[in-house]
Amino acid sequence: MNKILGIILPYLMVAFIGVMQFVTLPQKLVLEALVIGIIISLWFLCLQKSEGTVMMKLGMILNLVIFVVALILGISNLHLDILTDFTPILALLSGCECVGLYIVSHNKTALTMTYKYSYRNRRRRYF
Repeated sequence: MNKILGIILPYLMVAFIGVMQFVTLPQKLVLEALVIGIIISLWFLCLQKSEGTVMMKLGMILNLVIFVVALILGISNLHLDILTDFTPILALLSGCECVGLYIVSHNKTALTMTYKYSYRNRRRRYF
């Protein structure tokens, strides 16, 4: 569950910012900052608890590439007006994705001792 949330939560932030573009509130920026801060903290908590498998790292690298490409398109403004609204959040997510990738790369997978491995390494039995 933590792996799935670790991949989906950045897109939830982008969707939240997209929905907030159509809402008019007096303190909209404060509400956006509060919700984005809560979602980022939940995201890092999920990443802290998830194992750093190869598929998790590949998913995060793919997210990072998507965010960086969208950020470059938003900065260069290739007649995509919707990306100009998302450029600040994409810049934030690109940096957070790098930190998240660092967190996940330091989470080691649980070692399982199979019979085949323990039979071959009779000198190093851990159980």
